[in-house]
Amino acid sequence: MNGLPPAVLLGGEAIAVSACRSLAWSGVRVHALGDRHDPVRRSRWCHEFVAVASKEGVIERYLEWLEADGPRGAAILPCDDYGLEMIARNRGLLEGWGYLPVEGNDEVMLAMLDKRRTYELADAAGVATPRSTTAATPDDALASTRLLDYPIGLKPLQSHVFAAHYPHKLMVARDQAELEKIASWAFGPGVPMLMTEIVPGPETAICSYFTYVDDRGEPLFHYTKSKIRQWPKRSGLTCYQVSDRKIDVIDAGVRLVQGIGLRGVAVPEFKLDPRDGNWKLIECNHRFTGSLELTRHCGIDTARIAYDRLAGRPVEAPESYRTGVTQWNPIEDIRALLDYRRDGELTVPRWLVSVARRQHFPMMRLDDPMPTAASLGHKLARALAKLRRGRG
Repeated sequence: MNGLPPAVLLGGEAIAVSACRSLAWSGVRVHALGDRHDPVRRSRWCHEFVAVASKEGVIERYLEWLEADGPRGAAILPCDDYGLEMIARNRGLLEGWGYLPVEGNDEVMLAMLDKRRTYELADAAGVATPRSTTAATPDDALASTRLLDYPIGLKPLQSHVFAAHYPHKLMVARDQAELEKIASWAFGPGVPMLMTEIVPGPETAICSYFTYVDDRGEPLFHYTKSKIRQWPKRSGLTCYQVSDRKIDVIDAGVRLVQGIGLRGVAVPEFKLDPRDGNWKLIECNHRFTGSLELTRHCGIDTARIAYDRLAGRPVEAPESYRTGVTQWNPIEDIRALLDYRRDGELTVPRWLVSVARRQHFPMMRLDDPMPTAASLGHKLARALAKLRRGRG
């Protein structure tokens, strides 16, 4: 035993794999909770994996395990929104059990899980946001057209709750017929929607700011990365991204985190609006994201920083990082190529040129290959099952 507190990672799939490796390499014993298919369970660096399933009811299952079987004194780090919500609503209980929950202002943590509240706080802090309103019913959604022009985006106010029913983070209606069609099913789970204008421009106009805010409200570092492509196009997750340093995004990010009183991990995402030249806040993640591995390759180990803060270990604020470093999700990017090519925005030769460079991946490592193998195996099994259902 090295005297270091163990760490408990909550959910997160590939995010948890990156965090697990970073912590284990520094001598931390890592316990991970997640779905039985989560790739972190196959990592050589994961001391213990506990299958607690995911989505609906997972907060209660997290708490049950932590109360009955968890390693007391452990640092608890959320890699998904359910873990973040569990900590924000139960910090006193967790501390009473002897745990070290991730640093944060619980009121702000919960606000960042609610897109309407996120925009309200951002507006009060002087950070630009897209024009938006909220809707709780299909009729509310149709009424929003009095305030917004098409195309109109529909975002679940609590995307992690909506994800228990549908995988969509954003649905885009280009006319009334599309809005009526989306509204006919999207409100079924009972999750209200943020109705928002779509900021024009390509995915390359989307940039995220990363930092860790200490207990005095000071960011420990400033880092940005931009999207190159995402899948599905316009409304999906990033499949190709690059580290950069955009001062205007850093300024907007600092204004946001300090203006709303955020503490701990912060990853706000912005899009440059060509109509007025402002960076508009899209969302703010208050936890590790799918770019965690890219950030580490650039020289900033956010998982280590968050852990060391909880463990009382010295934290050296990174003064610089590597720019021009890319992270590539090959399978999703090939599917993105088909979308962009169909719309005349990308050719196969141009795509090949864009990826013909040294790449980093969210999970793939030769010294720890099993998480990637497990993830690919699970995706293949799902694809075959879908094919069989289609033939049936």
